[in-house]
Amino acid sequence: MYKFAVAAERAAQICAALAASIFLASGVVYLSLGHWTVTHADFWRIYDFALNHTWLDSALLKHNGHSLFYPSFFWLADLRFFHGNQLPLFLAGLSLLFLTVALLLIPVWRDETVGLTTKAIATLTVIVGNFWMARSPIIASGGFNSICSLVMASAALAFLLLPRRGVSSARTLSVTALVVCAGFVASFSFGTGLAIWPTLLFLAWCLRLPWRSFLPLGTATVVAIVIYQRLPPHLAGYRTIHTAGSAGLALVTRLCRLAGGPFFHAVSGWHEKALSAELARSSMLSLWCGAAGIVLAVFAMTLTIIRRDLARSSLKLVGTALVTFNIVVMALVILGNRVREPRFEFEFLSPRYLFWSTLFWTGLLLIGIQLAESRQWLRWLVYLIALALPVLVFPMHYRSGLNCRWA
Repeated sequence: MYKFAVAAERAAQICAALAASIFLASGVVYLSLGHWTVTHADFWRIYDFALNHTWLDSALLKHNGHSLFYPSFFWLADLRFFHGNQLPLFLAGLSLLFLTVALLLIPVWRDETVGLTTKAIATLTVIVGNFWMARSPIIASGGFNSICSLVMASAALAFLLLPRRGVSSARTLSVTALVVCAGFVASFSFGTGLAIWPTLLFLAWCLRLPWRSFLPLGTATVVAIVIYQRLPPHLAGYRTIHTAGSAGLALVTRLCRLAGGPFFHAVSGWHEKALSAELARSSMLSLWCGAAGIVLAVFAMTLTIIRRDLARSSLKLVGTALVTFNIVVMALVILGNRVREPRFEFEFLSPRYLFWSTLFWTGLLLIGIQLAESRQWLRWLVYLIALALPVLVFPMHYRSGLNCRWA
């Protein structure tokens, strides 16, 4: 029996390593061959403004309500030195995507409470969640990937450094400054980056950090919101609050559909023809899967708030951080779509939002993997689900990769 268990563990490790390698390699190949090579989408308008204004005006301007201050320097440099060539932007975005994966995996491999098999399975989950080609509307675009991956890389850095703030040492102040700086980079790289602040406050509570740790985080939160509001053009913040109060159940339903988007698109990959956007609006699969995910996330977060035990496992920390951050991001997306023109009402169903919802499920599965480590009856069930994940999503990965030839 012991020999069988050892053999099963070894087989799971090998399968996880092979699946992760195949998914990573295929994703990089698809992106290298199929990324955008010309100016596209919103960047026509962004470049037009940049070419007719100073670099500071271009960096400070909000586009569609999003501050793109930090990532704007990528395309401003591209315009200045490479005449709008998209290759430098693509390489910058791909590098940030790799950096995000690396920063998420550091806590996984530092966790001494889990074994090698669990770490291998968690690594597979992170790689699949980041390199699934259904996210190609974002990750195949150098500009959009630079924006979104800079948000995630900054957030992942903050998640990595935050637990060290409770350590009494001469480096505490510098670590605090790095966490706050990472939060500001995330906040002013894209509108959804503002989700970093409630996430950091939530994690600080669950890590049992001393009360003095909340002062710089709380102050930074207020400062970031005030600066964001003051950047041109100014936002009518009360509209978002009014929308949240008046829409009620409709917003919750849309949040569930957005969260369940990866399931809808994964199933779509198994069909000969891609499922239509109209079907996505009425899909019960995305609604119920998303609702189940939201319920599980709220349950896990509530238990963590009560127990405040995140310091025990860095794997659970990174999973909880991803879930919390991306559930706030998805809520911001739903609210943002609601306050815009009626034609944007169902924009949240666009495949580009898979960038965030996929990471939500990545975090949820990481929590499950860590939980299963100490429960034998659950362990292999979770392992099998994680090992089946790349198989289940590969048809959509393959289809999106083949169709990812944008120019």
